[in-house]
Amino acid sequence: MDTVLSDHVIIECLTTFSILNGNRNGELSESGKESEVGFDSLNFFSEDTDWVGLENELKHHNWKLEFRSCSAELMLEKFVEVCKSISIKYVPVRKKKKISQNKSLIPRDRKNLLRKRRRITAQLKKTSSDTRRKKLKSESVNVEKELIKSYQQSQKDCENKAVNAIKRNSKYFFSYPKKFSTAKIGIGPFIDATENLVTSSIEMAEMLAEQYSSVYSTPGEPLPKANELFSDDHTGNKWLHNITFDEEDIVEAIDQISSSAAAGPDRFPAILLKMCKLSLSKPLFIIWRSSLDCGEIPQRLKTATVVPIHKGGSCGTPENYRPVALTSHLIKLFERVMKKYIIAYLEENNLFNPGQHGFRQGRSCLSQLIAHFDNISRLLEDGKNVDVLYLDFAKAFDKVDFLATLRKLHQMGISGKVGKWIYSFLTNRTQSVIVNGLTSTCAEVKSGVPQGSVIGPLLFLVLISDIDQKVATTFLSSFADDTRVTKGISTEEDVEALQCDLQAIYDWAEENRMVFNNHKFECLRYGKTMNSKNPQAINLHLVI
Repeated sequence: MDTVLSDHVIIECLTTFSILNGNRNGELSESGKESEVGFDSLNFFSEDTDWVGLENELKHHNWKLEFRSCSAELMLEKFVEVCKSISIKYVPVRKKKKISQNKSLIPRDRKNLLRKRRRITAQLKKTSSDTRRKKLKSESVNVEKELIKSYQQSQKDCENKAVNAIKRNSKYFFSYPKKFSTAKIGIGPFIDATENLVTSSIEMAEMLAEQYSSVYSTPGEPLPKANELFSDDHTGNKWLHNITFDEEDIVEAIDQISSSAAAGPDRFPAILLKMCKLSLSKPLFIIWRSSLDCGEIPQRLKTATVVPIHKGGSCGTPENYRPVALTSHLIKLFERVMKKYIIAYLEENNLFNPGQHGFRQGRSCLSQLIAHFDNISRLLEDGKNVDVLYLDFAKAFDKVDFLATLRKLHQMGISGKVGKWIYSFLTNRTQSVIVNGLTSTCAEVKSGVPQGSVIGPLLFLVLISDIDQKVATTFLSSFADDTRVTKGISTEEDVEALQCDLQAIYDWAEENRMVFNNHKFECLRYGKTMNSKNPQAINLHLVI
């Protein structure tokens, strides 16, 4: 039908459909399966949540009696069950959305206006009187204006609701403007090896799981037991074999967690940790003290749910999705405790690579850029040309070799209980991929650090800490896995020296089970214009 206030034509249609409790393909999602009341069933962001009563009961619970003669695994299981049973008393159950075919979601006033507009449109088609047509068009304009006001008021109410929720539930606030985003990229559909289109969520999840497993590095030798790699025999200030932490460290780690952070496979909510941190710090301290003393991490905390994030390119290729692992907040908070003490030890003993600027406090892209330009300026002032090579690792975080990383930790002086705990953190991990609410089968993680963990980036820095150990003459700097090689060029011997250093870096990568992505290499040359354009210039014979 034609509209008075717009050049567009409105097409109205009426259809009926059934509501499936599943995903866009009609498959039953995990949320649609019936289950017992758990953390997901409770609305912790509700204004009716009795946080005072909840925290008070958690505070007075006899955790020592609860944990008596229990392993860290059993302690964690009891901790989660107690928190769940107490939360049910004070947190309202999340209301399920009831969708009925007989109940319209359109407000009554707007429905009346739409009905009136349809009636006016029908009358306009039948009448031939100019006076009557003029009156009907005037009424149509008024109806259109009322509809605009109705839409604007509805939008204003939604905006106010989102603004009022920003302090209590920031995730809801950011989800509101995200609905209006024009760039909405989902997962798939994928194209398999036989050029067939894959639209099933579970099949896409399995394809992604297979893709992520295929990039693991192959261990060069069997992984020894933790006691063989790390012992308690080392003493002195140059060895870190244990850490002394307390409940305040647990509280400090909890403060760094966002209340709206996505939960891991155990579904333990971050807001429960934040709001009851003083009450929960005691049992969490007991659990993690026991875990560190025995060098074992509960297996349920070593399972990750991988969320694929599209990173560019074709949406139909599984290789174009970055795996981001969602792990439990309970292990993330102790990872923060471990990270604090390990970094303090490494910084105090100057064990970090001085050319590394990523994942380090006080170092950033800016600090690396300043150092890089200072180095280039100095070489140019000395009358040299400068060759800069940008290297890139393929699947860097997924190919972190367990044995190589653990051995380097020991070489840095990390042993005893700390070393065994990190050994447990890296090994015997499993992960599954989730697509549209459906989860793939669990797969063993043979290498790498979880992308999304707290201590993972630190372990990666440990692995590449000696990447420049055999580099003789070039300047090597890194930001996480992005590595840059800089060399002043004035003679043919300088080119040969740069080539030798590049070969040393390649040898390091092969020794540490890492792989370079040659297709992403870049080479920039700085110097006098004539020399740079001269095809006979010696700095153009470099082979990368």
